[in-house]
Amino acid sequence: TPLNNLFLLADELNQRPDLPEDARADVQLMQQQLQQCREVLWQLKTDPTEANGNQPVPLYAGLQAQLAAWHNLRPDVRYQWQAHSPIEPEIWVYLDPLFWSACVNIWNNAADAGAHQVDIETRLLPEQVFVLGIRNRSGCLSEQQLQQAGLNAQHSDKPAGLGMGVLLSHATLARQGGSLSLSNHAEGGV
Repeated sequence: TPLNNLFLLADELNQRPDLPEDARADVQLMQQQLQQCREVLWQLKTDPTEANGNQPVPLYAGLQAQLAAWHNLRPDVRYQWQAHSPIEPEIWVYLDPLFWSACVNIWNNAADAGAHQVDIETRLLPEQVFVLGIRNRSGCLSEQQLQQAGLNAQHSDKPAGLGMGVLLSHATLARQGGSLSLSNHAEGGV
């Protein structure tokens, strides 16, 4: 597979005695990221009902921890979390391990599109439906982009982007019985 080929090439490069030290560090980083890709692919193969050993996890505490970890990776991003429902009592939920990866993916897209500023809101609706709103502050999507969001790969304005992030996040959330929808905000942003 392409992933296995990249593993082999990285291993071969790392074993070269004439490889400069700075290139060796890059190859080691590449190996770590390849391993992370492999782990994500294995998680995709698991049954979401077996996630977390069928143990519930605290939703708000998990969200807070994930936001802090994401902010450590993206210190250039300013985010604001507005919780509309009380944080106490904590909500305990069963989550697919890829749920947080989908969130991070959308947070990154929002940060990149919204001048590194992201607003996050959480709401618990009366019918026990949890809503996680993620908004950037600039730009907008065309009607066609809004209709196709999460259904097909789309054009990305990122130099190396393939437009697959929303598609993968949509699939991850749908797999757990959730959904992803995109809309333009009246005050600007998506």
